[in-house]
Amino acid sequence: MPLHPICTLLLLLPTVADAASLYKCVARSGAVSYQSEPCAAATARVWEATPQPPPDTAELARRQQAEQRGQADSRYLSRLAGTDRPGGARAYAIRLGDGRDCDVARERRERKLAAVGMERDYALVSALNDAVFEACK
Repeated sequence: MPLHPICTLLLLLPTVADAASLYKCVARSGAVSYQSEPCAAATARVWEATPQPPPDTAELARRQQAEQRGQADSRYLSRLAGTDRPGGARAYAIRLGDGRDCDVARERRERKLAAVGMERDYALVSALNDAVFEACK
């Protein structure tokens, strides 16, 4: 069997990440470059690029417990807020009378906004919303 295919396969395998240094070199002109070899001039900053080891079993267990505790807290707070039911939290409004004035004001607002289109401004939208608020309170 020829060695050429085996050598090619070995070259294609990923290499193991080793600790390496990263050098920040600043030229006299102010140009900044990053390289793996030491800088020629004395203006250099070195970073040790050591990869972090993977978390051990105890750390993974701690992270899982923290995630479960966070989910339990979230479920508890959702239950307190009333958002755990289908449809989420509901806003309740007390309407005096039959509520027809409120519906009429909303319909008027929607018709006006549809007629104006995107030419609406803040003053118009604010006035329409104020009218709906007054009718619905």
